[in-house]
Amino acid sequence: AKAWAAGSAAVAALGASEGRPPCVAFDIGDEVLTRCATVMREEEDMDSAEMGQLRKGSGLKVLAHGIGPTGRRLRVLEIDSGKQGWISCMAQTGRLLLQQQQQKQQQQLQQQ
Repeated sequence: AKAWAAGSAAVAALGASEGRPPCVAFDIGDEVLTRCATVMREEEDMDSAEMGQLRKGSGLKVLAHGIGPTGRRLRVLEIDSGKQGWISCMAQTGRLLLQQQQQKQQQQLQQQ
């Protein structure tokens, strides 16, 4: 069984299923924002070296989908710093760690 086939609401919200891991909910080239502080690593492997912590609200561009068993890994470019590394789009608990940048823009418009 795949690690993402846990049936969580977050997996369903991303449109993931047995054959569709959570990471593919974010297209290559999408600009996304971190929903919370997130660790960036050098490689897709969770045991690879940490490159640093991304702050909540960091702007990222999706460069690649991971191929590992968790189905949650993305290679991203941090727009402000130009750093490239690997992050998870969803925590092991099922909590979403990223959102589409458009959602933030829509939220700001609704608050005005």
